[in-house]
This record gives sequence, C-alpha cells and structure tokens, in this order.
Amino acid sequence: MTVDFISLGCSKNLVDSENLMGMFEANGFHVTHDSDDPQGEVVVVNTCGFIADAKEESINTILEQVARKNAGEVEKIYVMGCLSERYLADLEAEIPEVDGWYGKFNYKDLLKRLTPSPSLSREGSGQTQGQKLATPLPHREGEGERLEGMGESLLGESLLSFPSDFKGISYTSIIGEFWRRTGGEPSEGERNKRLHQLAANLRAICDDNEEWLLEVMPRYGLSEQEMRGIIHSACKEPTKGSRLIDKIVKALETGISPDEVDDAEAVQGYPHPHGQ
Repeated sequence: MTVDFISLGCSKNLVDSENLMGMFEANGFHVTHDSDDPQGEVVVVNTCGFIADAKEESINTILEQVARKNAGEVEKIYVMGCLSERYLADLEAEIPEVDGWYGKFNYKDLLKRLTPSPSLSREGSGQTQGQKLATPLPHREGEGERLEGMGESLLGESLLSFPSDFKGISYTSIIGEFWRRTGGEPSEGERNKRLHQLAANLRAICDDNEEWLLEVMPRYGLSEQEMRGIIHSACKEPTKGSRLIDKIVKALETGISPDEVDDAEAVQGYPHPHGQ
C-alpha cells in the first residue's frame, strides 16, 4: 500500500510527518511526501491550525482530497496535526468523508489503524488494506457547491471567530516567545500548571475572553473540557495585566531582544529566580 503525506505549516509538522513516514516504511508501506502526482491509496494531511492563512490552506487541502476521494482517485483520507487537535468536533461534523482525525500527540495511532499485524493493531481500529476503488463513489448533485460552502462555513464561523494576531503579530509567535522565556514548552506532568500561567498572561491581549483564549492556546493533548477549566480558573484571578507579554509584543514589534532583562519576575505564577 502507498501512503501519500502532505505536510502543511511549520517545521515541526514536517518533522512529525517525517517521523511517521519512517514508521510506515519500517512496517512495509511505500510512502511519498508532498508529491505533485499522488498515487497512493491513502492520503495523510498534516495540518496547521494557528493562524488564518494556515487554517485556510489546511481546510482547502482537505477538501481537495475529499474531491479526489469522491472521484475514485484515493481510497482513504486521514488528517492529523493542529487543526484537527483544536477543532475536532466541527471538522468531524462538516467533513464526514475523512476516515480518521488525529491530533498533535496521538498521530502515531494511525499506523496501528492501518497495520493488520496483531502486534500493532487495536481491536476495532484496524482498516482493511483494499485496492483502489474500481469505480468512483456516486456523484451527489451539487457536490462542488457543497464542498465550497463547507469551506466557507468552517473558515467564516467556527474556526476563525477571533483574530489570530495582536498588533500584526501572530499569537503563535507570542506564545512561542513566552515559552522560550519561561523555560521551554511544558512537559507532561506540568502541562496544567504551565498552561494556567500562559492563560493568566495571555488574557491581557485577548480581552479576558475565555473563548478567544481557547482558540489561540495550544492544548498539548488536553481535552477541550480540561482547557476550559484551566482558562476559566486563570481568568477568575484579579486582573494584573502582564509585563512579560508587553515585553514580548514590544520585542517582536521592534525586532529588539531584551534578553538582558530578567523576565522571570514578570511571569504571573512564577517566583523570582533569586527569591526577591
């Protein structure tokens, strides 16, 4: 079986795709990556879901593959990455043609789903390795209009309901710089605490809006319900603003790195490193 991988977004997505491709190859699959002429029975789209352009590119790519599936050119479509991590319920409802959705942390389960080996497959999760469709799926009247309307619905309503940048700086960049200045991205075991601290600081540039924070914050494998609890708790704290977020925004606006400033004292929820 041939599996075509399409990677969108940041370099981390490319690394994730390459890791998964290596695992597929080790288990006997033939894989291609970002091919101009995909020939595989299976397509895996690794999505990005943080900024408006990336969301639009990801959704359009998924819909292009749905059109190929409906034309009989591909048998299975699987989606992984940030977009499906953050908007799973909306995507499942709007694009039922996709055969499986995987987030940022469980994407390796896709190999288990497609591998019939007892050592890898899970009960109820295996997929038959069938041949390419002999005939296209039945054409549905108005299919092109349905897909076009679906994309407009996803992009215009549930997925892009809040701005994806602050003063022209993407929240992805701001959050990335926040992690850099506070010891790196959270590890398992400290996700709740660190995400609470991020929310407590980031709320200053999200109008204290919990839904906005839910949209722009990474989840690191936590469910929407868990994230809502973390964000709600952070937003209940007295409003203090965030000196660190102010410094980050200013640095990203001007291109000047104020690393000589001890930012740790500005992070809500962190003790000063010198005990002051």
